[in-house]
Amino acid sequence: KHHTILFDGEFVNNFDKYLIRNLIYSGGLNLTKRTALYKVYEDLNRHCYDRALNGIEMDGLFRWHASVPGITSFFMKKILTGEDGRAELNDVCRLMTDENDFMDKITADIEFLKKDLGDISDRARHLKYDFYYSTPGNFSGEFKVANHFLDMRIPGVDYELVKFAFRTESNAVNISEYLVAHPGETPDECLIQAYVISRSNGKLGQIPVRRIRPDLLSMNPGLSVFLSHYYKVKEKIRYTIQGRLRFDPPENNEEWFINLTAKNDFVNFSDADLLIYTVMKEEALRNAISKREMYMIYKIYRIEILNKLIKNGWHYEGI
Repeated sequence: KHHTILFDGEFVNNFDKYLIRNLIYSGGLNLTKRTALYKVYEDLNRHCYDRALNGIEMDGLFRWHASVPGITSFFMKKILTGEDGRAELNDVCRLMTDENDFMDKITADIEFLKKDLGDISDRARHLKYDFYYSTPGNFSGEFKVANHFLDMRIPGVDYELVKFAFRTESNAVNISEYLVAHPGETPDECLIQAYVISRSNGKLGQIPVRRIRPDLLSMNPGLSVFLSHYYKVKEKIRYTIQGRLRFDPPENNEEWFINLTAKNDFVNFSDADLLIYTVMKEEALRNAISKREMYMIYKIYRIEILNKLIKNGWHYEGI
């Protein structure tokens, strides 16, 4: 049974409302750029889907290339590789109204991290950081939002899977961009992930990932890659007939947030009383908005909306 969820005009015109509810239902944990997930779970629940299988990250257990800056920042990558990250940190400091206070807080956090994870030079340091800090920080909000609408099972916290990840030779402890130069994603890296998916659940192994079935990839890499190229050519032919150049992404966060910013009636950046102006320099914020620096824009909206919600007693009405 197929159910289509549309990010149509109704969603775009009411994006501010979805944005607020996303943060309310997650207790402020979910990232603003994952607002579309609120609509997805709400829609699934409305159509009586009481179970959802979601691709929560956790592939970091078997991912050799570093997910930078998607999951881990350039600064944290340098810290985890034992390099000096002050250049990256100074770039961020210059955006803050109180540079010294910001630097002190970051330095204290790094010292706490080193103490909490143990030896920062340990080979498993990046994997421990990903497992205990990075992933929960990125996805705990999604768990919370989903919990309001349906039940979920997160294979990434499976004890046997975690144990296997730390013990197998082909894991992210022994082979990692954090330890040695690594040319991004490689076929061998995909192979170990396909093996884990197929052995964990036979039906999951039959679901194509980038046009490749994990069970076929783990059994016969050559055949699987051939089929992938076949489906890719078939897809290009279909797009050509339809007059399209590529597959349209399901989420278009940049357009949604830029449209919201252009309205200037939800968060008015001309308002000098905005909380964000007490944290970051006004010039830095205006540059981020004019240059469409989405990483900054997501954080600006999250800070402002959470401030509004806290002042409003976490009630939707009146925001």
